[in-house]
Amino acid sequence: MILSFRKTFGLCWAVVMTIAQMGTLTPAQLPTAPPQAPTSARYLDQTSGMTADEAVAYALAHNGELEAARKEIDVARAMVKQARLRANPKLDIDGTRQIPPGKDNSVMASAMLPLELGGRRAARIAVAERELEVREKEVANRERLLAGEVRMKYGEALARALKLSFTDQSIEANQQSFNLVAARVVEGATPPLEQNMLLVELNRLKSMRESAEGAVEVALLELRNLIGMPPEQPLRLRGDFDHLVDQLPSIAEATERALRERPDLQVFRAMENLAAARIGQARAEGRLDASVTGGYERMNSSFPVFGLNEHGQLQPVQDVFHFLKFGVTLDLPVRNKNQGANGARSRRLTRNTNGTRARWRSFALAPSNKQRIIWMLLDKHTNLDRKP
Repeated sequence: MILSFRKTFGLCWAVVMTIAQMGTLTPAQLPTAPPQAPTSARYLDQTSGMTADEAVAYALAHNGELEAARKEIDVARAMVKQARLRANPKLDIDGTRQIPPGKDNSVMASAMLPLELGGRRAARIAVAERELEVREKEVANRERLLAGEVRMKYGEALARALKLSFTDQSIEANQQSFNLVAARVVEGATPPLEQNMLLVELNRLKSMRESAEGAVEVALLELRNLIGMPPEQPLRLRGDFDHLVDQLPSIAEATERALRERPDLQVFRAMENLAAARIGQARAEGRLDASVTGGYERMNSSFPVFGLNEHGQLQPVQDVFHFLKFGVTLDLPVRNKNQGANGARSRRLTRNTNGTRARWRSFALAPSNKQRIIWMLLDKHTNLDRKP
């Protein structure tokens, strides 16, 4: 209590001393502000300045984190392309030769083509497409959050700039009043005390303008950093706060729209679809698979004996044989049917489903008190604006 009284007494004493000192000055010695352009003109431009929508578009095009997230979408698209490719065939070439060196030798070439039975390829494509969907929804959610942050920061900077503009107008009006009173003091029609009181008020407003200008600079710097604009690039704002809540929907309409269009809820749905696709892939990999094989073999074989040919002459027993080979290789799911993977992915699907339902319930059934209060205030503000 004593400390507060001392501070108040000291402030009053400083004002009195200022007035006393100003009273000793002649009108010619009193400070007069030269005409100058309003400080707010450096931050507001209602003709070619940047609007809130333009700031959001600039941020979406230049934000580094969004650029990295969009690269993840490109990676996911490449993985979808990879998943659509069919399995490569295999080619084996073998050769044999008799040891010690002899005439017996053989050459064999065979090829194998995996069939990917049981829906393996379709399941692989479905998983890749669901992963792409998740990445796209995540980027859309990041864009939504960034747009909201940019609009909030833009509104804060615009409010501070408009406050600075109002302060400039107040300073201009007080300066005109001060000049008028100073002229009356020169003529002796007004006591100097009134002029000194106006001077104190004028200096107070100028001090407020310095603080307001610093706040505008900080807000614009934060806005530049958020949208990805270089600090040295000039930035002027354009817009006002009129007619912002004229078309405010009801809570029910806003909730229904949020459940239908909000990207963060769509991320949960996409993750649920991804978990279901992975379960289908695990089941497909646990089914029977097969590969077809085909080949050709040329075998040169001989024996260390002699036989008679059709002319009755002796000649070595030797001939070249040609073989055509074909067959099917089966992958039998007897011991490993991906039981563990199926169970793990089923539990993951249950978790994602429960999370999605809980998120929906929180939006549809239990809007927070803060949301209700905001809606009531905005609705009240809208009704007041609409009254004649």
